[in-house]
Amino acid sequence: MDVQSLSIGKGYQGVMKRWNFSGLPATHGVSLTHRHGGSIGNREFPGKVFKGRKIAGRMGHKNATIMNQRVVKIDVDRSLLYIKGNVPGAISTLGK
Repeated sequence: MDVQSLSIGKGYQGVMKRWNFSGLPATHGVSLTHRHGGSIGNREFPGKVFKGRKIAGRMGHKNATIMNQRVVKIDVDRSLLYIKGNVPGAISTLGK
């Protein structure tokens, strides 16, 4: 059985946490930009940032699916489904 729910929202995150970028060196002339993503575009042409560019932004709070979870028990009286395995999202999103 597949389980779907909203993943845990993490708010606005930088490129290191959101996309697993390694960051810049901590020494050798790098000043206050250790966790930055670097350049995000070109010069006058094309004069924009292309869609899908991996930059900082909101992370999480999207639909997530965990495939092939095992149903252990079904409680018809209380409308409960017991699943062995992971369920995406925060505790408060369960049962919604």
